Amino acid sequence: RNTYAKHENLWTRDGIGDVESARLEQRLQGVLQSPQFQAEIRSVPTRYTAACKLNMCRIESEFPPSADANDWLGRLMMDMGGGFGNSTVVALPDVDGAMKVVVFAYRPGRQPH
Repeated sequence: RNTYAKHENLWTRDGIGDVESARLEQRLQGVLQSPQFQAEIRSVPTRYTAACKLNMCRIESEFPPSADANDWLGRLMMDMGGGFGNSTVVALPDVDGAMKVVVFAYRPGRQPH
């Protein structure tokens, strides 16, 4: 939870996105909504949000109990290719067995402040 709080704080303080972050967010949304992406993964999140700011993108997804988020996460990172630099993934289990996965992905050449 400390890792989550640290990166959530960095996300909150990150600057408003520029033209390049808007392009990256559009690409990210395209990957997540792609029928091919959806067809190639075993566990589809029940909900997700994705947004990019000046230095980083934040992708939050929720998976039902017994779903395997690793397949979804691996495919996302592969499909985004060079769109991300360093990334931090935080898995937050819920009491009912569901899982929230949050990806804090830094734009290439950008680092957390």
